[in-house]
Amino acid sequence: MSSSTHDNASSRDSDTITKVDPSTQKALDTIREFAEASARVRDLVRAVRQSGAIDEVSTAVHEAVIAARDGTKEINEIAKALKDTAAQVEETAVAAREIGKAMRHLTQHINRSALVTSETVREAPTKVKSKKKR
Repeated sequence: MSSSTHDNASSRDSDTITKVDPSTQKALDTIREFAEASARVRDLVRAVRQSGAIDEVSTAVHEAVIAARDGTKEINEIAKALKDTAAQVEETAVAAREIGKAMRHLTQHINRSALVTSETVREAPTKVKSKKKR
């Protein structure tokens, strides 16, 4: 070790530190702060555990998870019902279109039949008259 490094390092006189390197002092301060913070956290955890708050929080979280699960199941059931309803609506729409087509065809057929019938009815008196004249 060089003498300049030795001068910057801490010198010990019967286990007392007279001079400390700034970075070492900062590390020591950080360690002390960490130890104090750890002690405060331990005290806080102990107090929270003794107060029963952890049990209450855990119960509340458990209930929230159950409610979320139930809500998800309900949403799933509603989605399935909507899907089934949509399929039924689609089937009904297809049936309605088929009925509409059948009604159009029937109407066209009735119109044609009505035209033929009305022509026949108009011609009938002339045929009857022509038979009488003979």
